[in-house]
Amino acid sequence: MDQSRIVVYDPTGQFPEGDVLEGNRAIAMFASRGGMSLPIDVRLIGRNAVSEVFIRKWGQGEVFDRMVGQRGCPMLLYTVPDVPFLHWAARVLPLGGDREPRGVVRLVMHSGQPGAITGGLRADGEACQVGDGLAPDSDGGWTVSGRVGLNCTMEGYLGLSLYVVASGIRVVWSAVSQAR
Repeated sequence: MDQSRIVVYDPTGQFPEGDVLEGNRAIAMFASRGGMSLPIDVRLIGRNAVSEVFIRKWGQGEVFDRMVGQRGCPMLLYTVPDVPFLHWAARVLPLGGDREPRGVVRLVMHSGQPGAITGGLRADGEACQVGDGLAPDSDGGWTVSGRVGLNCTMEGYLGLSLYVVASGIRVVWSAVSQAR
């Protein structure tokens, strides 16, 4: 079955952030070049400013340098109850110096954000390991991604963030989308 995905990162710079890729062949070609895209439900495009995807660059990066769980990279997505999953991705780079990058990144609720009014996440969310013996990609970092089930009974804004237990890393962008 063909699907649609939205470009969130292209290391070659040939595909602008936010381009929609349609069809399995185009998606596979983009991924083979090292690009990151997230699944989207095309019915949500244009429904709301943050209904199909939220993408945010964090400048030089939000730093995580303690092996203590911390929330960071706040995100907001307008969610609908009939689309059951959130898909997320983040670009992680080492801080440099003598600290070996290592840790775990996952997507969690951040309901304390003003305006966040609806929903929750199921406990089946995927966590991604960075560093700790995992070789970085050719650009010296890791692009991590996962999927988590959504529990919501009405449309509304869902506050999210990354939950990171790591040292020696920085997150330079994060993104989240809603799709089947």
